[in-house]
Amino acid sequence: MPLRRALIVERFSLTAPDVLLYQFTVTNPKFFAQAWTARPPMARTDARMFEYACHEGNHGLEFILRGARAAERTSNRRSELVR
Repeated sequence: MPLRRALIVERFSLTAPDVLLYQFTVTNPKFFAQAWTARPPMARTDARMFEYACHEGNHGLEFILRGARAAERTSNRRSELVR
């Protein structure tokens, strides 16, 4: 018998000038009787977007990010002094 695996199909659609529709369909006969789909809309924003990734067990990530933000603040202060 062949091994059954999960299949996830993702689609991105621009449904309005300020709305991106993220659609994904999960097919996994081992866990679900039928495929299911979710369609969360994403509103356009001027905020920075970061990749979502699992960082389980990466306790140092908080300090890496904290150090990067401190470096950015220092850099911004230096550029303000030059003006």
